[in-house]
Amino acid sequence: LTDAQTAIYEKSFIFIRNYSLLWNFTKSLTGTYKADAYAVIDEPNRAPGGQEYKDTITANLLKMGRLKTFEQNYNLNYKLPLDKIKILSWTTMDYTYSAGYGWVSGAIGANGALGQRDTLGNAIRNKCDNSITAKIDLDKLYSKSKFLMEMKNPKPELKKPNPKDTIPQPPNRTLLKAAFKTLMMIRNANLTYTNSQSTTMGGYTQIPTYLGFKNNQNIEKMAPFVLGSQNADFRTDAAKQGWISTARSLNILFMQNTTQNLTARVNVEPFRDFKIVLE
Repeated sequence: LTDAQTAIYEKSFIFIRNYSLLWNFTKSLTGTYKADAYAVIDEPNRAPGGQEYKDTITANLLKMGRLKTFEQNYNLNYKLPLDKIKILSWTTMDYTYSAGYGWVSGAIGANGALGQRDTLGNAIRNKCDNSITAKIDLDKLYSKSKFLMEMKNPKPELKKPNPKDTIPQPPNRTLLKAAFKTLMMIRNANLTYTNSQSTTMGGYTQIPTYLGFKNNQNIEKMAPFVLGSQNADFRTDAAKQGWISTARSLNILFMQNTTQNLTARVNVEPFRDFKIVLE
């Protein structure tokens, strides 16, 4: 081939790793862990072939490739033992803590030149969610009271009393029954409160090797961020550790977000087999 006809080789050797773990610590406490790593196996910039070419690929495979993105999430769920308390056995409540950490590589330079990863660093982010879910089963509550069950399923009306009968008749509770029956149309209700927070930071020069940490990294300083901490002082600690790029052209903002949601859902049954959901 002449210089004008130099061959161009397009290669794509991707190494994707997925990890997941589920652990039931107790009957009420469960935890999950999931991680995804996306890496590229770099190849020599020439036509495939030869021992040197194979050795380069083998060496890069043993290093698990060049990491492009890394994402991990963990979740802890605790079910409050309300069913053990007789007076509250008609309610359930769960607390969930979810946290995540993500790392995205900056661009690399061509042919050994310095790239964004070397000068402006990479981007990292984390998140944490605190969620409380409460469920109220009012049908269970009604079934615990003989009076309420009588209001819900009234007995058939008695025949007109015999004037000669000297036994006193039970009081007429028609209005009372109607009032309770109206209130008892509510069958169950769900209430969920979620507080979601996240932090994003650019200029991070470290490359994770395991669980979001780099070998020989100060775990004490890095662990809170990896586990979802929203302490803004992390940027100062990271700079002191030398983990942040000092390039004057770095213009990626340090950002923190907070979102709160409150959701209520009520199931109403005015009469049999006719259900209404209010949300």
